[in-house]
Order: sequence, then structure tokens, then C-alpha cells
Amino acid sequence: MRVGILIHKCSGGGAERVAGEISRLLDEQGMDVFFFTFFKEEEEYPYAGERVSFGEEKRGSAATFLKRIEWIRKVKIEKKLDVMISFLPQANLINLVTGGRAIVSFRNDPASLSSGYRAAFGLTLHWAEKAVAVSKGVEEELKREYPAIRGKTTTIYSPARFAPVENRNLRRIKRILAVGRLEEQKAHSRIIEAFAALVKTRPELTLRIIGEGTQRGALLEQVKRLGVEARVEILPFTPAIRQEYLDADLLVLASRHEGLSNVLMEALAMGLPVVATDCPYGSRELLAPATPVAERASRVEIHEFGVLSPLLTTEEETIEHLTRAMRRVLEDEELQSRLTTSGPKRLADFSGEEIGRVWRRLINR
Repeated sequence: MRVGILIHKCSGGGAERVAGEISRLLDEQGMDVFFFTFFKEEEEYPYAGERVSFGEEKRGSAATFLKRIEWIRKVKIEKKLDVMISFLPQANLINLVTGGRAIVSFRNDPASLSSGYRAAFGLTLHWAEKAVAVSKGVEEELKREYPAIRGKTTTIYSPARFAPVENRNLRRIKRILAVGRLEEQKAHSRIIEAFAALVKTRPELTLRIIGEGTQRGALLEQVKRLGVEARVEILPFTPAIRQEYLDADLLVLASRHEGLSNVLMEALAMGLPVVATDCPYGSRELLAPATPVAERASRVEIHEFGVLSPLLTTEEETIEHLTRAMRRVLEDEELQSRLTTSGPKRLADFSGEEIGRVWRRLINR
């Protein structure tokens, strides 16, 4: 079986890391893997298979988009691919319009796509052999948004990045961690606002945000305005991210929307207590799997694997409840202990070996 993996690059985000990991899992399953990207970066996630990269062109131009379509159409034939699996909107669209067996993967809430992509997928998504969602919530949204693909959707979770830790030591919370791109979607500004309220009574607290993006300047200005410069660090992504989870005492995710947060999975594996907004989708699916996927919190909810904080009508209300959720974990040592123990157990459902087998069954149909 000759399998192509198509994604715009192999660095930076969770989808890129997962694409590389799936290429490795399929390679281990004995498939001939070809890893296609539109451009290369100096530092990239691990991947497997023959690397094929598009020549450097101006990013974002219509001419480049058309050239990429022609390139993929050509290499599908040249490499005699049996199937192409793609990740993220542009790669998915190009995969669909270039023919052959196309499996597209949706890593985020489809409702968050631009109007242009939503219209394009409305015209082309029925050409997909399968539309793979990263979570059950995303799959349900796909079926609502694109009725023509009912019967073609499935959910395959991302493989866990880290092996679960055993016997993490419980300690008084001092370092709060947030990980993710510095973009509006991730809403790190909410965490900074909540932290500034909490540090008034817990001056030993620190906040470290790991990520890069267009909101960096605005977030630094917010930190300065709130007078917490000495307590907050905003640092770029690091290969040593596992150690960051181990050094932290609480992980907070404040996203407006997700697909299935890789950051939450990583924190759970490291036995790190987590607080997350109950955004569409993934937080509830990971932290409260016994509850309906479509359910949404209206107040702070304590669950088996973490604490969910509601997204409410106003930003002020959302931040107020996020502050409450964080304070609840800070003040409840029994809850901290329970979450430290339960988190790694949740990751049993996300082993790379099992997810590799699921992908193989899907491809071999």
C-alpha cells in the first residue's frame, strides 16, 4: 500500500506534529509512506517515509495555490499512490480536487473555517472517500455542516505524544502553564486576566505561556498594564516541552474553539491538573467522557479528569468563571491529588499503537 501524507509544513502546530506521527505509525504498519509538504522549515517534527516538498513560492498567493494543485495532481500519478491523507483546510481542498482516493482530516471545529473554505468544501467534500474528525464533537459538526458526507465520517483520535508518567509528586501549586499559538483562538488573554486576579492573594504564583504568534505584542502589553511583568513569562515553543509540563503545577487552556487539544492530552499524560474552557470541541470529550459531547457548561464543573469552565455571553463572565475554576484547583489539595492520579489513566485510549491500527483498517477498507 502506497500512502501519501499531505500537510503544508511539518513544524509549529499540533496538526503538523500529528501528521508526522501518523506517517511514522503507518510506516511501522509496513506501508510505503510519502510525506508531502509545501515548504520546509529548519526545525521539524519527526516523520517517516520519502519526503517530497514543493518548491518555494510566495505564500498565500492564488498563483501558488494553483501550482500546488498541479503539483499534487502530478505526484499522485508519479508516486502511484493508492491513497492520500491530508491535514488542514488548504491541503484537504487540494487533495479533494486532484483525484484518486482522498481521505481528509479535520482537526478543528468546521464552523471556525472561513466562509471561502466552507463554501469550497460544500462543493467538493462529497468527493472524499472518508472525512476523519479528530473528535466526536467535530464529527457531529461535520455531518451538520455537510449533509452530503453522512456515512463517510469517522473519528480517529490523535496519538498521545508522551507516555503517561507514574507517581507524579503532589506539591503546592506555584507555576501555572499555558501552551499554544499566540492567536485569538487560544485566548491567552483570559488566562493572564485570571492570573492577575489570583496573584493578589497568592503572590508566589507564576505564569508561563509557551507559544508564538501574532498576539505576542498585545499579550505583553496586557501583562504590563496589569502590573504582573515580574510573574509572567511568554516564551517561544521549545523541544523540551515535556519538561515544561513536569515543572508546572497546573495547566490552563482558555480556547474559544478546538478540535481535540493536543495540549490537554500532553498535560494529562504528565499527570498535570488541568482547567479548560468547555469550548467546541474536545475539552469535554477528554475531561468528562461520561457526559454528552454536545453538553455545555453554564458553571464551573469538576470532572474525573479535569475542571471545565464555561464560555458565557460576555468575556467578563467567561474570565470570572475561569478565575473561579483556577482558584478551586489552587485551594483544593484533594482535587489536585485526584487529577494528578487520574490524568495518565485517561491516555490509555490514545496509544499510538492502537491508533496506527485504526488508520490501517481505514486505509485498507
